[in-house]
Amino acid sequence: MVFQPGRYQYGAWRASITLGPAVREFIGNSRLAFTLPKWPKRNVVMQPGFMRDLDVAMFQNGEWSADIYSNGIGEDENPTAIAEVKAGLLSSVNEALRNAGFRT
Repeated sequence: MVFQPGRYQYGAWRASITLGPAVREFIGNSRLAFTLPKWPKRNVVMQPGFMRDLDVAMFQNGEWSADIYSNGIGEDENPTAIAEVKAGLLSSVNEALRNAGFRT
């Protein structure tokens, strides 16, 4: 889910992904990594435990989260809608799961 916590400024978002039980059983203790898509005028800030590199995210205990900001432009003028960010994140996670051999 991508949402705007009440204390965040307009244009600042929180992304949070929690893996379901079947995926968690499949990956066991491994930390699933996925590549962050590149979006014009969006900046993703991850805490160290949720990142392997600047553009590679990692799940920790079946969860991942980050802050997403409108970068250098007002939210209303941003060419990358937050819905596109959410779809891109889910697509990247699903691709990483497919590459790991997970089948639904």
